[in-house]
Order: sequence, then C-alpha cells, then structure tokens
Amino acid sequence: MPTITLMRHGLPDAPAGKWLTAHGFADWVRRYDAAPVTPACPPPAAVLEQARPCGAVVCSDLPRSLSSAALLGVRPAQAAALLREAALPTPAARWPLLRLPASAWAALARLAWLAGIACGRESLAQARLRAAQAALWLAALAARHGSVLLVGHGVFNRLLAHQLQRQGWQRQGAHARRHWSFCVLRHDSPAPCAAQSQGVTVSPA
Repeated sequence: MPTITLMRHGLPDAPAGKWLTAHGFADWVRRYDAAPVTPACPPPAAVLEQARPCGAVVCSDLPRSLSSAALLGVRPAQAAALLREAALPTPAARWPLLRLPASAWAALARLAWLAGIACGRESLAQARLRAAQAALWLAALAARHGSVLLVGHGVFNRLLAHQLQRQGWQRQGAHARRHWSFCVLRHDSPAPCAAQSQGVTVSPA
C-alpha cells in the first residue's frame, strides 16, 4: 500500500524577534527563511523510526527543510521550490510606532493571507494550485517507490494533505503545529497517481 509521510521541519535556529516594527518583521522573515534548524532540538525517536525506512525522500529547497533532512539521517532525492512554505505577506507600511513580537506579526500576517491579502506574495489560491501539482508528483513517487517522506512546512503540508485526500488518500494522524510533527497518508490502490496513468508528466521545478 503506497504511503506518503508529510513531516514538518525541526526548530529553526532563528532570532526570537522581540518587539519588531513592520519593517523589522519583514527583515525577520528573510532571516527565518535563511536559517537552518538547530541541532539542539533533534528529532524524537518516533520521528526517526517513521522517516528512515521511506523509499524516497524529498524536501523543499529552504535551509530549514534541508538541514532537517540531515538531522533525520536521510538523503533527499530532490529539494524542490515546489514544496516551499506558503509565503507570509509582509506589510508595505512601516508603522514605526507599532511594535509586536515576531510571533504576533506572523499570526496576523497568516490571518491576512487566509483572508486574501497577499501583499504581492503568493496568494492562497496560488498556493492551492501549487499544492495540487505537488500532490500529483508525490503520488507518482509513492507509486514508484512504495513510500515517500516529505520534509516540509506546516501550512503547505496542510494544503498538500487536503489535495491528496481529494485524490483518494486516507490520512492517519492529525496535523500538529509543533516542529517534527507528521501525518501519514495511505492509498488502497497500488498505482494511485492519476497523472501517471494518463501519461501526464508532473515537474517539481
């Protein structure tokens, strides 16, 4: 039975970001995206047990995804921009008198994004289309290798899971917000990828 494991990366080694202006938050997002994960918070034993037997491993091309794969002791077959996190919009206004922790800015930015405010970044509708493309690619990999591990990102993994479920995959385990959390999707067909059966090529680029 083909399986796909969607796993969130480990804890990024990024600054805490206390009391930032809107401009400071935009800079914090850039530093967060450039940060690897910290080896001080390694993956738990259950995560290693889930990850290492997988027949194929893929991840996004962001450092926190690549370095998470390294801590897991797995070698990605491909690191693809297709699998990046849905980008956070950052406000164009500077608002110098408004200061919030990075976590508060991030929560507000994600709520704005869900409401359709992308500030020039990838929109929710565009992210859903990207997730649909990525789901077809992962399903094709699962049909070929039997099991696939994606070391990815929280929001985009949720979009991916939704698209895979629309293709007939059954999810086991709920999505959690914590780092190193994962869910597993299974398909009762030995060749679940519709794109493969129709001769469609799905590119991860």
